[in-house]
Amino acid sequence: MPDDGSPAKRFDAQTPPLGIDRVDMSYLNPTTHDVSNAALCLVTDGITEAETGGRELGLGGLAALLQRMPDRTPRQKLDGVMRLFGNGRLQTHDDATLLIVTANGQAVA
Repeated sequence: MPDDGSPAKRFDAQTPPLGIDRVDMSYLNPTTHDVSNAALCLVTDGITEAETGGRELGLGGLAALLQRMPDRTPRQKLDGVMRLFGNGRLQTHDDATLLIVTANGQAVA
């Protein structure tokens, strides 16, 4: 999630969701990405499939939501998203997990 307002980049999963099946680690392809001035956001489908106003949030909606908080710390961004579940503006019938990792090593979950 870039901090400069540029579009978020999506990384597709290389394995089934955790806990679904054994993972053969031999076919994973390690990659390197420049995350300067950005954050890596890992989310469960309970976040992306959450509904707001009768519409699914999706990855684009999450990206837009986080980009509206450019001056907040990762912890404040996480709290802001989770507050939307607490006050009912986002609704899910699944777990809602969000992990934000920044280039400076901060991680909040």
